[in-house]
Amino acid sequence: MFRLAHLSDIHLLADPEALLYGQYPLHNFMQVLERVVTWEPDLLLVSGDISQESSMASYGHFARVTCSLPCPIRLIPGNHDRLDLFQEAFDGERIGWQRRVEMGGWRLICLDSTQPDESGGVLGVAELAALEDSLAASSPIPTLIALHHPPALIQSTWMDRIGLQNPHDLFQITKRHPEVKAVVFGHIHQAFDEAHDGLRLLGAPATSVQFVPRVEEMAVSKELPGFRWFHLHDDGRFETGCYQLEPA
Repeated sequence: MFRLAHLSDIHLLADPEALLYGQYPLHNFMQVLERVVTWEPDLLLVSGDISQESSMASYGHFARVTCSLPCPIRLIPGNHDRLDLFQEAFDGERIGWQRRVEMGGWRLICLDSTQPDESGGVLGVAELAALEDSLAASSPIPTLIALHHPPALIQSTWMDRIGLQNPHDLFQITKRHPEVKAVVFGHIHQAFDEAHDGLRLLGAPATSVQFVPRVEEMAVSKELPGFRWFHLHDDGRFETGCYQLEPA
């Protein structure tokens, strides 16, 4: 069994003591990491928005507080991350962005759904081609696809305007590849679990602040930060759930 921890939407700021929506994103992230470490994951996936302001200082905070983790970390950019700085900050073997990751009999394919200066997401021609190539590169094995933007409506009007704009293009590919078991994503700052033609669509809570689900306009929830966990089995089965911090 392979243990995958999925974190998202960290939204770190250059000032480590700065507030975001009344909370301290760095402090929240460190508290979540304490719980992640006790869970002993084999791999840590972070699905974007590591920075709130896309500053090298905020990326430095991320690198500093994760430097002692014993497992590798794989990242994908979010709409708050500036791609050139993101790639400059995270280009190592222990922590970085890799298109395809082989893990315990499973494959993880990481896609970039961001657009410059846009909150909403698109999987462009190059990303869709990279997905096709990754799926065709070797014999089919159980696969997760990770991106930042949700490929499904989450029933919050404001968020549904800035989700993935072309989910149909993604699903045209996944329906030809039954080895794809789930698509995982962030951006929505809340847990999410629905199915599309037998494919699990799984959103992670944020490590920063949570958004109130099913609302017209953005509202910050009182729920505490958390992460999504996966138990991945060799035969293609998996279990998943979300852990969120408890009040002190």
